Amino acid sequence: MADSLYFSLWFSDFSTESMFMRALAVMREFPFSQSRPGITALALHPVAWTEPTILEEQFAPGALPEEAAAIASGLVHEDYAYTFEANWDLWKPRQSPAEWILEPSIVKFIVRGEEFEEGEAKTRGDIEIDFGLDAPFPAATSPIRGAPSDSCGQRYFALRHQKARHVSSPETKAAR
Repeated sequence: MADSLYFSLWFSDFSTESMFMRALAVMREFPFSQSRPGITALALHPVAWTEPTILEEQFAPGALPEEAAAIASGLVHEDYAYTFEANWDLWKPRQSPAEWILEPSIVKFIVRGEEFEEGEAKTRGDIEIDFGLDAPFPAATSPIRGAPSDSCGQRYFALRHQKARHVSSPETKAAR
């Protein structure tokens, strides 16, 4: 059975003043899809997930992260959550198990104000990357016949992790 796959980030100095600076730092490092680059949707959620959104924007073609963040930053509140939707390229199996194709797959960046959903950021992260269901990600221990050697991006994330350890900008120092 598939589970949801998330990557959560907490920052020691996350606030309404710094939330979009932090979100932009995360989105700038993300490998957007070659065929569908940029932010494709933005939604602002007030108070809780059960409340109706107060803003929804679709971008075709995708907007730069800076453009989408500029729109959201006009409505900054500590009890709002901001969802930025984008695509990244992911190897997926076709009909036959020996055939794989690189396709865009939806990913969401969720930026939470401190008071949103009664402080949900404390347990779920100030910024959360929602990769969707984990079904496209085979277990690292199971061999994948016919799959490209980096079918789940293992090589990319290993390199990205290595790069992140060597970056020493003020933003990454503050995030540690």
